[in-house]
Amino acid sequence: EAVFEDLSLKHRVIKEVEPLLSEDAIFASNTSAIPIADLAQASAKPENFIGLHFFSPVEKMPLLEIITPPATSERTTGRCLALAKAIKKLPIVVNDGYGFYTTRTFSSYIIEGAQMVSEGHDPVLVEHAAKVAGMVISPLKCFDEVSLKLGAHAIKQGKAYLGDAILEDADLTSANLRDAELPQAKAAK
Repeated sequence: EAVFEDLSLKHRVIKEVEPLLSEDAIFASNTSAIPIADLAQASAKPENFIGLHFFSPVEKMPLLEIITPPATSERTTGRCLALAKAIKKLPIVVNDGYGFYTTRTFSSYIIEGAQMVSEGHDPVLVEHAAKVAGMVISPLKCFDEVSLKLGAHAIKQGKAYLGDAILEDADLTSANLRDAELPQAKAAK
């Protein structure tokens, strides 16, 4: 399942699709932040429910984050590790919680890149520095691919789960979203 990052939408998809699966099928979510245990509440088989977080662009990014809430069985985790090996991905198994491991760390990378530009650093140099450091995708390119709108949604969602622990710099995303309003929309006001 890889629908938009909305808990109620994901619950509807789980409830609609799960009855169509075989008895021992694994239901995996590719969510980048919503706790898997929250998603598994809609599942009739939480022991077969797991998070498989692929990274964009999937064909270039070798990492596969496997998220295991307490109800996920060891058998399900083992089968997902075997899948990762079969599709030549590098798996990391992490505990469940908002943002898991990679979203929390990678979002800091993206926000820091945007923060550097807001402080006056040349965006070309920010992107180049990331490439020189060996990053597969640069922070501003990733921010662009994720989109400011999705970033703002993630921040709102993060605040619902983490409260004031969400990054203070996250307000930069909301400010950039307001500033990036299309000229046509501004003209219509």
